[in-house]
Amino acid sequence: MEKFTAASGTLYLNLYLETSGQPNVAANSSDVSWRVTVSRTVANYTYNHDGSSTLTVDVNGARVNTSNPLWQTSGEECTLASGTTTVRHNDDGTKTVYASASFNPNNGVHGPVSLYGSLTLPTILRASASSVSIGATTIGSAVTLTVSSASSSFTHTLRYEWGDTSGTIATGVGTSASWTPPLSLCTYIPSSTSGNGTIHVDTYSGSTKIGTKSILFTASVPSSVKPTFTSATLTDLTTSTAALFTGNNFVEVLSDIKVTWNGATGAYGSTITGYKAEIVNKNLTVNTNGGSFGPLNFDGSYTIRTRVLDSRGRWSDTKDYAIVLLNYHAPGLSFTVKRAGANMDKIVVVRNAIVAPLTVGMTQMNTMTLAFSVAPLGSTTFTADTGGGGTWSTLSTLTNSEVTLNGTYAPNKSWVVRGTLSDKFLSTPSTFEAIVSTEGAIYYYDKDGRFGIGKVADPIIPPGSLDVAGDIYAGGKHIQQHQLTQNDGRAFFYNSGFDFNTALLNQQISCNNPANGPTVSSGVKEFYVEVIAESDNYLTQRAVQKNSGRIFVRTRHGGIWNPWKEYATTDHPKWISTGVAGVYYKRQGDVVALKMQVNTTANQAYGLGEIPVELVPIPNNGTMMRVTAFNVDQSIGRNLQINGDGTMVLLSSDRGDTINTQVTWII
Repeated sequence: MEKFTAASGTLYLNLYLETSGQPNVAANSSDVSWRVTVSRTVANYTYNHDGSSTLTVDVNGARVNTSNPLWQTSGEECTLASGTTTVRHNDDGTKTVYASASFNPNNGVHGPVSLYGSLTLPTILRASASSVSIGATTIGSAVTLTVSSASSSFTHTLRYEWGDTSGTIATGVGTSASWTPPLSLCTYIPSSTSGNGTIHVDTYSGSTKIGTKSILFTASVPSSVKPTFTSATLTDLTTSTAALFTGNNFVEVLSDIKVTWNGATGAYGSTITGYKAEIVNKNLTVNTNGGSFGPLNFDGSYTIRTRVLDSRGRWSDTKDYAIVLLNYHAPGLSFTVKRAGANMDKIVVVRNAIVAPLTVGMTQMNTMTLAFSVAPLGSTTFTADTGGGGTWSTLSTLTNSEVTLNGTYAPNKSWVVRGTLSDKFLSTPSTFEAIVSTEGAIYYYDKDGRFGIGKVADPIIPPGSLDVAGDIYAGGKHIQQHQLTQNDGRAFFYNSGFDFNTALLNQQISCNNPANGPTVSSGVKEFYVEVIAESDNYLTQRAVQKNSGRIFVRTRHGGIWNPWKEYATTDHPKWISTGVAGVYYKRQGDVVALKMQVNTTANQAYGLGEIPVELVPIPNNGTMMRVTAFNVDQSIGRNLQINGDGTMVLLSSDRGDTINTQVTWII
């Protein structure tokens, strides 16, 4: 019991608060008894018997008494009013009750008096606090739910919510329960490998539900839940090879292998979002259903590994398919020709030919077709010769195979023999030509002055010409037969289409607008060229610009072209333009000077052209220098950036100024 007292002079008002009986657990309430008395601290008698006294009592915010009590006291306590009221506890079972009393004795001696008090009620045990072992919860695997119960007499019902679904885990639970989240929960997270749900703990006292606690949990999709597919089909998109080969046999270069996935499906709500087929150890992939690898430039036995990807980002198990890529190469043909027969009017061909056999098992799947035709030297009209040709389905190679053509070919004329070799696949056959010269002789001459040495002079050459079967010597020395110039002694002329990179033999050339030539900032892109070659990989080229006479030289060393270099003549103006007006450079010994007279614009970079890469201050790296403007304030200027490739620029600033200066550096 709690007592609270307030006074008006010697008259005291007393309030008593205490619980009555046992709390109602089911109703979450308690009965509170209250009593109000009046007393004095002295023995003087005081009273009010006419009913003019007033009393009000409030408990837990409610008025529980309004009265006009009759009272008297000489020091002893006189009860003014008492009662019992039911108070509902908070949801968690706790409660503090507040009460007040106001009394006007109206006895002509004492004034009104009020007091306040409070009573903390015993806590009523309510819904259990729950905790769940959830750290490694996997859908489809058992997890223990542990309940921290407020009373051993309580029981619990465990429920779950997950997405749009819910269910009961267990009923009548004391302190723990085992639960296996059903795999069907995966269908609510088709694009994720984990999700969040809620576990509710309903607490019962007997059959009365006294509260619910909830806790969030996270569960992951098991690794076994992943997409599947029944098979992958490999087909050849190339009609010619697909018609010949069955199973997983394909042809190098020609076949284009298409991959089709069959029966691909997600798992528990996921969808298929990707495909992957790879040729193992070849770094070649197909990433779309029905896509293809394209031509494959290798042969042998390989594995194509296939799988599918779903919306959860999970890959299916792989399925492997063994394939064979049969070696394929274009038909190859070469031959030599010679004269034969009593009148030397027959042509013997020594054939070397090969096609890819494409053998499966013991069967050659490819064919070799060879044909010959002949035309007089200088003519473009060829006549078929049925000798020496044919089509073979069991033969893929001819090695030094000698055959005589069927035709008869005049011994005093030269002839061109053309051979064509094809197989089942290439629409354009391989072609090879060889020339059979006129009949051999010690010497020969005809009425038009043609003279042959070691052969009959060919009538196709101009009258009065010399036709020699072998090399020509003078004074025991071999006369060079490589043509350095045209017959009239002038340089070979190319108005267009000339490429410096193909000029690998000693010769003299005149060319316009060539490829891979010197870069010139002024004048025409036309040159006189001289090539001095030791071999294809070691040579030098000199180019003279036609209008200016500027000289450029480069070398090829070890098969690598070095950059073009411009050589200065003794009468040149010393300064060389960078390609931008007002900007020039020159080199003297190890010193390089850059001169510029330019007007810049605010907030814009200013390109200064370029210098040869061998003149940059730091090879293969950029350099930054400061140049001042034409201004009395020395702080005004710009940064000059010289790049490793020789290009130069004045970096942007918020001013536009005149730059008249020179910059030098040592290389």
